Amino acid sequence: MAILTTQFIDTLGEEKEIYVRVNNAQFNNHGAESTALLRGFASEEAFKDRGAGFIWEMNVKFVADVSKPLWDQVYNASGLVGTKI
Repeated sequence: MAILTTQFIDTLGEEKEIYVRVNNAQFNNHGAESTALLRGFASEEAFKDRGAGFIWEMNVKFVADVSKPLWDQVYNASGLVGTKI
């Protein structure tokens, strides 16, 4: 799962549509805080090209419900608006 969203890219000094994926996550239950690192790439193709680096990242903290789909919870907790793909 990924999301296409428009974000300001500091290194470019402009807004750009990026392809965002969960890079890594730690999920906890019983009300303990969960964390995830999201990374954005210039495109899906750039993500698939192992030589391409990410151009944006975000750390997300949230309380996960481990009985529900976890990736959806990460993207919802991030507040990113875009198209899930």
